[in-house]
Amino acid sequence: MNEMSDQIAELATALAKAQAAITPAVKDKVNPGFRSRYADLASVWEACRAALTSNGLSVVQLPLDRHDGCASLRTVLLHTSGQYLATTVSARLVKDDAQGLGSALTYLRRYSLAAMVGVVADEDDDGNAASKAPAQQARQEPPRLPSRSNGSAPATKAPPVVAVASTQEREAALLSMRAAYKAAKEAGTDVLTPDRDAVATMSLSEIRDWADVYHTAATDAPIFADAT
Repeated sequence: MNEMSDQIAELATALAKAQAAITPAVKDKVNPGFRSRYADLASVWEACRAALTSNGLSVVQLPLDRHDGCASLRTVLLHTSGQYLATTVSARLVKDDAQGLGSALTYLRRYSLAAMVGVVADEDDDGNAASKAPAQQARQEPPRLPSRSNGSAPATKAPPVVAVASTQEREAALLSMRAAYKAAKEAGTDVLTPDRDAVATMSLSEIRDWADVYHTAATDAPIFADAT
């Protein structure tokens, strides 16, 4: 759900100036298992904080009450004039506890902030994607995703994603997602099963989100992002 003040002219002008100074978020965190890099919440803030504050802009992010097994977050972009833009997003909890809530809110904060102010992540993989031989990927043949979850009900489809990443890094993330899914199922966790067609059109960030959800369900810890 999106909202805005009656007038946003001053906010729009300030945001345009801020976006001219916003830098890409550096992927300064490393997943040692796959030697891939990602930008965490602190990196996204580092990329935009100075540009926002120097133009009279600030961001407030407020967790909302959980409902129907989902965590929700309201992100508000404020201007010193009193004008604002706001959006509310939700994510389903795989584990209905403090760990699951913390993980979901971290994702929502990171993506909502980046989307609100226009931060993108810098591709900083030290040349790993370009130098990795295809044979290295082939050796790690992952288990196939089952078509149904633990129960008899049909599997829940993953949300559709428009952006598609076709890089070696995306393939490594797919391997990670499938391995984490298998571990979660073997751990006896009732996890949602993404539809095969939806997986084929997932962006790199969406694949990593699914991998983190499955890995957290099996081990109480994500593999691609901090869960603080």
